[in-house]
Amino acid sequence: EFDKQGFFIVLDHHNSDCQAISELWYTNIYSESQWIKDLTFIAKRYQNLPRFLGIDLKNEPHGVASWGNQSPKTDWNKAAEKAAAAILAVNSKLLIYVDGIQESRECSSRDGHWWGGNFEPLKCYPLNIPQNKLVLSPHVYGPDVNNQTYFNANEFPANLPTIWNKHFGQFAKQGYTINVGEFGGKFGHGGLAKDKIWQQAFVNYLLENKLTDGFYWAWNPNSGDTGGILQNDWLTPWQDKMDLLLTLWRRKAACSDGLDNDNDGLIDYPNDPGCISVLDHNEFNQNTSIAACSDKIDNDNDGVIDYPSDLGCSSIIDNDEFNAPSSLKTSVIINSDWGAGYCAEVNVKNQGTQAEIWKVSIEIEGQINSLWNASYVQKGKIITAQGLDWNNVVQPNSEVKFGFCSQRQ
Repeated sequence: EFDKQGFFIVLDHHNSDCQAISELWYTNIYSESQWIKDLTFIAKRYQNLPRFLGIDLKNEPHGVASWGNQSPKTDWNKAAEKAAAAILAVNSKLLIYVDGIQESRECSSRDGHWWGGNFEPLKCYPLNIPQNKLVLSPHVYGPDVNNQTYFNANEFPANLPTIWNKHFGQFAKQGYTINVGEFGGKFGHGGLAKDKIWQQAFVNYLLENKLTDGFYWAWNPNSGDTGGILQNDWLTPWQDKMDLLLTLWRRKAACSDGLDNDNDGLIDYPNDPGCISVLDHNEFNQNTSIAACSDKIDNDNDGVIDYPSDLGCSSIIDNDEFNAPSSLKTSVIINSDWGAGYCAEVNVKNQGTQAEIWKVSIEIEGQINSLWNASYVQKGKIITAQGLDWNNVVQPNSEVKFGFCSQRQ
């Protein structure tokens, strides 16, 4: 079904049972031979799906897992080679994703590696897997998951790139393909404040080293130490996390794209005061002077004042009360309410006979903490929203929708 929906698929052997993540690729009740049998079964079963890209052999080898000490019981590199050969024999199209280990006595520093995050021994013990099929997939986290000693250094976060280079980044320069298997955290929504600093530093590192492929942990909000891309309502994305990822995935944010998106004569952060950072996807200036349609003056002498009373006003930021009446009708539907806050869907319908570029203002309760499918400005209880590049025009007798969540004060 994922393939049918257009998703690309990497399957991950995450747990060997319904308990904790095992240190090795086998357990007392799950053998190495069964592990390889299961991997090849999956590789063969889905071999005709065009978007089935690869298999992650084993999630987060750690603890006693070793690399290069010539022990068949613990050497992860040898087990990975054996599993890769078996998979490629039944499905030669797949990519083989290999995690690192944790600490190692062989050819490795001892400065706080993550489970699955240490590839240092690779420089002494290369993997016998075809390089055009091999993907190194380190797991890398910040202080929300574990407050490593180097997060408390005086030079944090400037000390991090050297550590990441040592743990895995050095191999990109040697021609290896690197796809970060897991990274993420609460990003300031609970947890430690410096985790947000860590994530921003990590994304900058990935961009600078052209390592922009990766998996963010997690989509779901109930991952205890990281939270999710979704908020606790399981519906609403954290917009700041999305902004971070859109920046990583080379969709330039409005506040760093070199464009005057809000037509105020100012471009990007820090020049445009509507921008709070280079990652901000909303350039709308929070400090504009009061517009004609919200200045409490009857500028066109028609006996009515400001939006929404004056039909010449299309919104509270409209600076011309002489506009033709808008054909847009706005309705707000609250779809979840938990007392301290709520989420709603807004329908903007064009009841006219011509297409319109839409911009609407509505009154809300509290302070917006996320809004999707539109850009917006909030002034007091009023938010003014307008379409993005892909949905800014509403056709006659049609509607567009956006949504938001607000925290009541």
